[in-house]
Amino acid sequence: MKETVERTLKIAAEVIALKGATIFAPAHGITRMIESVVKDKKMVLCMTVHLNGEYGVKDVYVDVPAVLGARGVERVIELKLNDEEKAAFEKSVEVLKTHIGHLKSVKVN
Repeated sequence: MKETVERTLKIAAEVIALKGATIFAPAHGITRMIESVVKDKKMVLCMTVHLNGEYGVKDVYVDVPAVLGARGVERVIELKLNDEEKAAFEKSVEVLKTHIGHLKSVKVN
């Protein structure tokens, strides 16, 4: 898992170095989401969704695969994670929760 993450980061850095920022990816993702909702395609897309017990996580928004249709997120797809992947996912969730906690304490004028 660690090797895969490091390799992915290295490849991403190489792509950006060769062609600059990948500005079209977000637009493509948004287009697919709109198409899935408008045409009720029920596409499986990786998106930020509110978890309510999926992956053993509650009350936090996390990027996971989910089915998106005309009624919004219809269901979260729970991938089978091995122990290492599950630990990495849980660590990511804890980092998110920590940062959310810090944001709640920030005063905005």
